[in-house]
Amino acid sequence: MNIYEVPSIHTSFKIFKQKMNHIWEEYNYLNNVIKNSKREPYSLENLHSNNTLKKSKNDAGGMYNKFLRSENTKNHFIDAISTFEDYISKLSVFVYKSYPQKLQGASNDKVFDVILKYQTKDDMINFIAEEKVRSIFYGNPADIFLKDKCQFGLKDTFSAKYEKLIELYKEITGRRNIIIHNSGRVDNKYLKENPASSFILNRKITISQDYLRGTIALLIGIAAITTEVVIKRIYKGKVGGKLKESIDTFKKCHDKNWYENLLNK
Repeated sequence: MNIYEVPSIHTSFKIFKQKMNHIWEEYNYLNNVIKNSKREPYSLENLHSNNTLKKSKNDAGGMYNKFLRSENTKNHFIDAISTFEDYISKLSVFVYKSYPQKLQGASNDKVFDVILKYQTKDDMINFIAEEKVRSIFYGNPADIFLKDKCQFGLKDTFSAKYEKLIELYKEITGRRNIIIHNSGRVDNKYLKENPASSFILNRKITISQDYLRGTIALLIGIAAITTEVVIKRIYKGKVGGKLKESIDTFKKCHDKNWYENLLNK
């Protein structure tokens, strides 16, 4: 085992948490700034020429309403999920660099392409690890935590006690997917993957402030528990600092149904 990776993993989690907190703070800051702003005419540079368009007060009012009604929450919701997925991918790279044998199962064609493209072992592992995690996120991301698809040593960590929270995470990713791929309208794929949802086909969904808040909080918690398992079970290390703080917060929030209360509104 490479115990020297543990401080780096702690630092990586600390940076991830800072980014997630920044997403929430930025959302609130922009909301307050726009709410208190005046709807004034503004200039808009043309994308395809050097011309500048003059926009009216009515245009400003339309942007104001759209931003506060949906765009601010939607943009930060997508950003939070991307930041979480990026962190889980980085965590997997730590593990695969220490234990390359966990990458067994990659296709021979893929491995041959990587050998030709990259010169160092670390570069090869980085690429294969990122591809492996990306393929899981494109499929059923809940499998990372319920079936330990990234080989983090999770076993039944989530399935035994936190399966309902992973179902919430699954619904979160489903919402993100229909926002990106179906203009925010509920499709059959979402309904099939989230049978308990109260949404109906073709309904336009929005992300509320509470839903964004619950999403960011839950993703920090899932990342914290996953990181704890990696440090303790794979590296035989200890947790502390911001990671320990986040683990304790996650457990308290779980016990008082904090995530469900925010995400089921």
